[in-house]
Amino acid sequence: MASTLAQECLDGVYDSELGIPARYTSQPDLPGGGIVTDVRILPDQSDGQYQALDFDVKADRTIFTLRKSEIGICRRDDLIQYPYPDGAIYKVQGDPRLHDIEKIEWSLELVEVSS
Repeated sequence: MASTLAQECLDGVYDSELGIPARYTSQPDLPGGGIVTDVRILPDQSDGQYQALDFDVKADRTIFTLRKSEIGICRRDDLIQYPYPDGAIYKVQGDPRLHDIEKIEWSLELVEVSS
């Protein structure tokens, strides 16, 4: 269970200018799916270049973070439109993770499916 202080601090970040409006759609292709929720996300779009043995590897990835208090369960194949309403649509590519110690913030690796 998250501490009240940790949740209040996280809410302060997301509810500031740093949090960007987005629309989250849970598993639109499954029976009972397609539940749409307006949320605020923190984008971290990064790509990197790494060296592994004698090879240069370029990795492109899009990572967003999302409050667990807004979406209790995130799943692979869920969709996020960012920024909402005029942005691209991204699909959750891997299994969402709760990396933070309080387990109150989802980390989502996404792939763009339409722009």
